[in-house]
Amino acid sequence: MRTLVVAALLLVLPSGAARAQVFLASEPHPEFAVGPLFVVANVRPDLGEVIINLSLSLTARPGRRAADIRQPLYLLWPAEVTASTAAGPADPALAAELEAHGFSVVSAGRLALRGRDRMQLGTSALGDLVDPPASYANFIRRGQTAGQVGAGAYVKIPWTPRLADPLSIITLTFPLRGLVTPKPATWVEELFWGRRYILSVAFGDLGSLALPVYPLYFVHRNRVVPLAREFSLIIANFADSDHLKIEEIAPAAASRRPSRVRAGAEIVALGIAPSEGITPQALKVQFSYFAGRVNWRPVVVSGLLLLVSNFAGVVFLSRDTIRTLLKRRRARRRQVRRAHHEPSKGAPE
Repeated sequence: MRTLVVAALLLVLPSGAARAQVFLASEPHPEFAVGPLFVVANVRPDLGEVIINLSLSLTARPGRRAADIRQPLYLLWPAEVTASTAAGPADPALAAELEAHGFSVVSAGRLALRGRDRMQLGTSALGDLVDPPASYANFIRRGQTAGQVGAGAYVKIPWTPRLADPLSIITLTFPLRGLVTPKPATWVEELFWGRRYILSVAFGDLGSLALPVYPLYFVHRNRVVPLAREFSLIIANFADSDHLKIEEIAPAAASRRPSRVRAGAEIVALGIAPSEGITPQALKVQFSYFAGRVNWRPVVVSGLLLLVSNFAGVVFLSRDTIRTLLKRRRARRRQVRRAHHEPSKGAPE
């Protein structure tokens, strides 16, 4: 019961912009699906920007050929891409489309695309560069600022035959801001356990309606690309597992294990179920990092509390003991005075 309650709390805890993507086709009612799909979030001990490795392939619907796809793929993400990973300016058509729909572009750039074959899956190799690179644009609603409600990212993945190659996969790597947020806690909890954090990574989550992503999705909702019936995963990759404490994972179907590829890393993985429409599927991890060989904070705080309580107990006990002794001493003095002034029995009057 405790596990279920904590898991339910994790699902409703605020997690900033820690959400994930929706894929859009170039044309309405796409005849293909995304799959397999691997969303890998790499978390470092400094809790800076989270590096996302997004690996995907396209699968044609029954009766269709892979060559029939031949169109760019678009990605909506309710978070801000913080840096370019490829040189050169972004595709100007991306900013033009956003501005035509009433949005303002705050930054833009290019993202490196890499291709790797099936034998490189599950390894640290990201593959060879694919040309041309992807383009991205961070956008907000016109008249607002990114600091008020946050920005969204609109990414254009150009067509390449490797997208539909059943023996290869395309990987897009980019840094995102706001995927790790502090867990709300009282000062007592933070004193005892330290600051704890929540990582939330999802598929098919548009985030808050206040973000600019939903209005753009609403315009292009007939272009949403579903998830294929392929083996797909959401993965949280935590570095420096020797100083990592994972407290809760939701949902319970997620698995946790040491990484077999990166030394000293911990992996939490969740399988993504196929869906025809947008069905948010989220992985939430509550964790913290500590310094030293072991997490000394609970031990030290517990020791200090025990020492203070024992000292206070000695003080209060000493006060009570002294008060009791003084009462007994005064009582004995009164008895002595009374015995000194009273006449002895049988003495003449």
